[in-house]
Amino acid sequence: MDYLVYVTLALGVIATVFFLYVRVKHGGVKGVLTKTLASVFFILTAVFSFIAKKEAVSAEFGSLVIMGLVFGLIGDIVLDLKVVYPADGDIYLFSGMASFALGHICYLTAIYLELAKIISIEANLIVLLVPMAIAVVFALLAVLGGPLMKLKYGKFTAPSLIYAFLLAFMMCATGAALIVTQGLNPLWIIMFVGAVMFVVSDLILSQQYFFVVKKTNENGEEVIERPKAMTPSLVIVNHATYYIAQFLIAMSIFAFAIV
Repeated sequence: MDYLVYVTLALGVIATVFFLYVRVKHGGVKGVLTKTLASVFFILTAVFSFIAKKEAVSAEFGSLVIMGLVFGLIGDIVLDLKVVYPADGDIYLFSGMASFALGHICYLTAIYLELAKIISIEANLIVLLVPMAIAVVFALLAVLGGPLMKLKYGKFTAPSLIYAFLLAFMMCATGAALIVTQGLNPLWIIMFVGAVMFVVSDLILSQQYFFVVKKTNENGEEVIERPKAMTPSLVIVNHATYYIAQFLIAMSIFAFAIV
């Protein structure tokens, strides 16, 4: 069954490249459909990894990672609907952020359930609290420091704080797991790189949703505009890093089994 993992991974890469082409050249409904197809493949990669290594993979870990990827697929669809139906953009943006937040909660739960099996309660508490503290600082800097980057979160300030915390927490938690296992477990290496790519992708994406500039209108009044901050190259980098992240997280199930 191992070959199915590699086949779905390869098809996923092809589907992602095709989606990037459609997203840049056409966008709209075609972009949503091709993005959905690409996202289906990271779920299939995880599912086939789980099936291929079912004797070795923790059922909780595999199930939670797949669940997190499903929330990612839902988030992908919802966020792109924001572009297709701009009038309802706020609803789609909030729903997309909520879906991805649930996905990170699934990933975090999977991480700490595994860590609880290999370290003491006291050590696990440290590995929990230190990443949480770093994540709080990251979220505050990313959101409250938004004006320095010409970002205005407005009504999405609180949701952005929560999401940024969960995003950074997931990255720091996998980093902590990597340190605890002394870099000897490929599971945590793959998941950590995936988490870093996720952070990079979302930092770029924030430019699309929250970038603003102040201008003076013809009446001499200062107004805020939201010009398009995402060039085609940034769109490609944003989505490329995102799909690298999700496929790596999917492959962590396969890596889990080869420790």
